[in-house]
Amino acid sequence: MHAGKTCGCSVEVYCQETVSQSKMETLLLYGAKVSRHGKDCVDAELKARQTAKERGQVYLSPYNDWDVMTGQGTVGYEIYSELPEVDFVLVSVGGGGLIGGTAAFLKDRNPKIQVIGCQPRNSKVMFESVKSGHIQHEPSYDTLSDGTAGDIEDGSVTFPVCSKFVDDWILVDEQQISDAVFFMLDKHHKMIEGSAGVVVAAFLDKKERFKGKNVALVICGGNISSVTLQSILNSHIKAE
Repeated sequence: MHAGKTCGCSVEVYCQETVSQSKMETLLLYGAKVSRHGKDCVDAELKARQTAKERGQVYLSPYNDWDVMTGQGTVGYEIYSELPEVDFVLVSVGGGGLIGGTAAFLKDRNPKIQVIGCQPRNSKVMFESVKSGHIQHEPSYDTLSDGTAGDIEDGSVTFPVCSKFVDDWILVDEQQISDAVFFMLDKHHKMIEGSAGVVVAAFLDKKERFKGKNVALVICGGNISSVTLQSILNSHIKAE
């Protein structure tokens, strides 16, 4: 939306029908037109691509675009600039743009850096795709990590990059994600969304593996709805 305003262009964002109310309201607040289509994010992506072609407009994928993935690779640049001795970098994965750009940069600087993809067990399309050697369109289920949930487009430019540069994968369940969101709020006073909780959950689950190493976690956002956050807080307060 900021880029659209800078260029004087209108922006229409396509989301799946189940997009959270808070995220939709944020898009509207920044002046975007929001269209909802389909049950999965890839349904919305395909509809947006088709509509842009019919109208003669520009379509921008959230991940399936070389320029987008290259831009996200600046995260790798920032990590390496501040911590060149980094051993492990953990990144949450949806369509693979963030980890693809980040991993490609880091591997160019130091092939020994281990880049680990983190996904919820309820939505692990890229993990299964890389494991099988081709894009797998398996179903995704409800997850706190709505920012990484859903299918990926056939022929996505991110798939070969993830296959080449991502060293390992860690899958986490919903309780682990919830615990991670609460942990960050309770111990570090940082509010994070579910997709960011995935990477924290993965680190906590495998912390012995990273003992004594320089580890960077890419915390990819704090856009969590008040309803979801309240639910997480209530569950942990009751547990205590």
